[in-house]
Amino acid sequence: MTTIVDDRDPRITYTGTWFLAGGFPEYDNTTHGAPTAGSSASFNFTGTTVSVFGTVGPVDANNYTIGPSISMYTLDHFLPVTFVEPALNSASYHYQFYTSPPLDDGLHHLIITSVNMSSVLWLDYLQYTPSSSR
Repeated sequence: MTTIVDDRDPRITYTGTWFLAGGFPEYDNTTHGAPTAGSSASFNFTGTTVSVFGTVGPVDANNYTIGPSISMYTLDHFLPVTFVEPALNSASYHYQFYTSPPLDDGLHHLIITSVNMSSVLWLDYLQYTPSSSR
């Protein structure tokens, strides 16, 4: 069984430049947007897997071509994983940006970092498998 953590949950700590947005059909009608490189969000959890979901915006918004958002995911001692959003003509919601490998049951720390400024990183929610001893 997995647990969903909305982007507005206080267990997610934001640093850098983030703004609140969102609407239907995003989870709980909310998202956080990071328009600047280096902005990050961190999340501590006790469990065995974690995934990150967001919204992928169109590459051509209001006749203005923008590049895909690039984000990086650093979990515990693992090497960072980079995700480049696909180039889409319309928005895609609940898009999986990252999934961890299977983890030892225990405390883990995930850092999500916006890497570029050509597009906004839209963070919608996290999903994790809690510890079996919970």
